[in-house]
Amino acid sequence: RRRIYTDDSDIFLCALHSGWVTWSGAKKAREEGRDMCVRLRVIRCLGQVA
Repeated sequence: RRRIYTDDSDIFLCALHSGWVTWSGAKKAREEGRDMCVRLRVIRCLGQVA
């Protein structure tokens, strides 16, 4: 199922909500001093006029 996020959505929370990231995994990575890299694909909605 696709999820739609807006231009003001928090990227970390989008990844968390979609299951790509867990709170425990993010906490562990932060404690280890690791960074998180998220690649986004921006697409235009068909049938919608801006």
